[in-house]
Amino acid sequence: MRDNDVDKNIKKAANILLEQYERTGDEDNIINNREKVLGKHGRIFSQNNISRLQIKEFEEFLTFTKNKHWRSLQRQKNWLRKHSEEEIKDKLSLLLDESQDIVKRIDNFFEFKGMKKAITTPILLVAYPNSYGVWNEISE
Repeated sequence: MRDNDVDKNIKKAANILLEQYERTGDEDNIINNREKVLGKHGRIFSQNNISRLQIKEFEEFLTFTKNKHWRSLQRQKNWLRKHSEEEIKDKLSLLLDESQDIVKRIDNFFEFKGMKKAITTPILLVAYPNSYGVWNEISE
């Protein structure tokens, strides 16, 4: 009877630690989730998938528990609701079109209020991990 209580408490403590680990975004967690995140979100934001993109998928990408890398993106979820699905898909389609000039693509995406470097560069990274990086700007 007593061993059962100990086992339950150990399992409960292990689950608490696991949840805390998943929420922290520590370096090991980020590195270990890299391929999973690139695979899932790379497919979602691929040029070939944009026409089938669901806004829910975009919203999930903005959430740290799903993207495992970027914490503050979820602030833009309300932005998504202010634009039509077709408008969002059109902007994403151009952003991800490698045949177009990168400056034109980014400027076009920046026309959406709130869609600046913090969101644009992670989208480019997951779509083209060997070509782009994330631009994190630190304020002084």
